[in-house]
Amino acid sequence: MDLAASLSELKINALDVVVANAGILKQWGLARAVKKDELVEHFSINTVGPILLYQATLPLLEKSAQTPKFFIISSSLGSNTLMDTYLPLQLIAYNVSKSAVNSAAGRIHREEDRIVVVPVQPGWIATDMGSRAAGWAGMNTSDPPVKIDDAISGLMQLFDKATKAEHSGKFFDQNGEPVPW
Repeated sequence: MDLAASLSELKINALDVVVANAGILKQWGLARAVKKDELVEHFSINTVGPILLYQATLPLLEKSAQTPKFFIISSSLGSNTLMDTYLPLQLIAYNVSKSAVNSAAGRIHREEDRIVVVPVQPGWIATDMGSRAAGWAGMNTSDPPVKIDDAISGLMQLFDKATKAEHSGKFFDQNGEPVPW
């Protein structure tokens, strides 16, 4: 049974907002050493997963009485412009999978006349994934710069105010500020 049919059984016939939040960061190393299976796993979850979620929820987003919105939790580590800033973080599989999902968001934005499509990055917060990456880089993991409540609050504000003209197809952080691609 597909997602739309499953939700229909629950009397959910439309979706106003979808947030693609699943992601992994499991590999530390340079491009010269990354293994194919590490790349495939990161792309499968971080890039292909949000595209498949978009496809699965599209029929319900199209039925929204409001402006439908599709957000992808990404990372500034997927920014080509900021690559030098994050050079000490040797996360090739994660970096390129997040860059690819940002590109996919831009493509979906251009294909959809009505749906707001925005990749967002919550900042470095105290999660297992963020702390593990910081630890790999030798950074202090005890006090991430973004508190989880602040990230959630900022993202919720962005989810509420995002429009097709101002936000769709662009990359934003947890404060609603544009992230250079």
